[in-house]
Amino acid sequence: MDPARRPGPQRAGDVSQRSRQSGDAEDRAGGRKAGELAVHRAARRREARHCCGVSAGLGFPAGFLWGTASAAHQVEGDNRNCDWWEFEQKPGTIAGGDTSAVACDHYHRYREDFKLLRELNQNAHRLSIEWSRIEPSEGEFDSRQIRHYRDVLGELREQGIEPMVTLHHFTSPLWFTRKGGWANREAARAFLPYVSRVADELGDLVSLWCTINEPNIYAANGWITGEFPPARQGDLTDFYRVISNMRGAHEAAYTTIKRRRPDAQVGLSHHKFLFLPASGKRRDRWAARTAQFTVDRWPVAPGRLRRVVEATSDFVGIAHYWAQMCAFDPTRPKSQFIRRFNVPGAQLTDMGWSSDPVWMRQVLNELKGLGKPVYITENGLAAADDVRRQRYLPDVLENVLLAIADGVDVRGYFHWTSMDNFEWAHGYGPKFGLIAVDRKTLERTIKPSGRLYGRIAAANALPDQPVLLSAPGLAIQPVAGDRVSLSELHGKPVVLNFWASWCGPCAQELPVLSAARESNPQVDFVGAAMQDTSGGVEAFEKSHSHPYPVGPIVGGSYQSYGVVGPPATVFINAQGVVVASFSGPLDAQTLAHYLALIAP
Repeated sequence: MDPARRPGPQRAGDVSQRSRQSGDAEDRAGGRKAGELAVHRAARRREARHCCGVSAGLGFPAGFLWGTASAAHQVEGDNRNCDWWEFEQKPGTIAGGDTSAVACDHYHRYREDFKLLRELNQNAHRLSIEWSRIEPSEGEFDSRQIRHYRDVLGELREQGIEPMVTLHHFTSPLWFTRKGGWANREAARAFLPYVSRVADELGDLVSLWCTINEPNIYAANGWITGEFPPARQGDLTDFYRVISNMRGAHEAAYTTIKRRRPDAQVGLSHHKFLFLPASGKRRDRWAARTAQFTVDRWPVAPGRLRRVVEATSDFVGIAHYWAQMCAFDPTRPKSQFIRRFNVPGAQLTDMGWSSDPVWMRQVLNELKGLGKPVYITENGLAAADDVRRQRYLPDVLENVLLAIADGVDVRGYFHWTSMDNFEWAHGYGPKFGLIAVDRKTLERTIKPSGRLYGRIAAANALPDQPVLLSAPGLAIQPVAGDRVSLSELHGKPVVLNFWASWCGPCAQELPVLSAARESNPQVDFVGAAMQDTSGGVEAFEKSHSHPYPVGPIVGGSYQSYGVVGPPATVFINAQGVVVASFSGPLDAQTLAHYLALIAP
């Protein structure tokens, strides 16, 4: 049945896959109709599972790997013989003046950390070996560090956790960088003795190898943006020289490992930063294709570029977090005539990038033609508010399931990251972890998102029922009256309505909400003004009376509820659990349907 004509209550997100994609395009072009204002994207994603034949609770393939990913320099601490440590000592390079001196002290606490991963039912973990520890000087190998990593990998095995080992994750020994690092034409040759020694000494404990992590991101941040060492800016020549040398290093490392460990599975991790056209215009489509071409390919011969994911490998490793829109702009010759900006309506991570779980399906489907197993080597959400991560995880994993149903051979998912850590030039600010780390005591605390991920991993399936989340804290300040906090209303069902004075559909639904409040005295109604001004709220209140408290948000945020724009209504039961949410103007029948869920 056409959802637009379905009788009775329905969610605003109850749309077909085709309608959803069309609606997103309208949103991006600024052409959203009044009745479609800010449709809740999470609701849309939940419906996508049903419209495409993937039902709730459907399991992942047998043997699916559930893990987290980490990098040695970001978690170990005291890693002082590499280019990143030297980079951190320069004032202004790292946010907040942070350094990796302590990081998470994982070097000494790895047993404790792996026990936590086992507690979260993980059967795999992606980690890196620190090259500068293994080969502190060119041609000299430290047997104590090799022994340490044998202990680390052995502990993972003891915990029943399959390691995926990354050989280069953004850090290089100082002796290597003194010779020009990855811009030196001999870089691949210098990399191989380390690869050979690790394969010889640790190969019996490793069956999954990732040679190089995100070569295009590494090169772009080091030679284009200056965010990574050696902090060059706009050096396109060395950018291509670096990724060309990294391609050679990967190919040589693949051959080296396979010669020593023929049964090993060897690949690399490619970062898929998705670029979307700002409109259907040919020039904007060209802009998006050009930007994507630049980040997805590396040189394979003079004048020839090929997709990174087509490199010699036994599997395809893909990392995906975010996307941007691209528009042709003739005033930007230094940016390839491309203006890049965040996707309107998509949630912003704490790193300022737009993120939507729906994109994961598209990213994975691009790999189907390669005919190889796929591992999602990194994916996650930078969010200090863990409720956002709890919403994100089931949504993105639904899209992994959809890609599997499409025929993509996805074998595993490695969430970034296991615990909050040193996020390179951003320091300790961004929080990606399933486990919190107290920066003073280094005490580890599993977050609710970690418990959720552990339940999914244990079941090898998404939950049969929607994930129920405790309502995040929120408070409003009515124009006349005392501050109202949700925590004070615990024990009664609550209808939390997000609105704005400039929002036409908000005024349209006001009589419906007011009538429901009068006829349901056992339910508290709260109106939270968002994206508004105090003057606008006050003027609206003078012309529209409410039988329940309304006012601007003065504690908490609408984003913590997954709300993009008004009107949106959240239904909270007497136990303080979010039972349902609806985006768009409510009618009486729809509101009655949702009220019955929290006040039967």
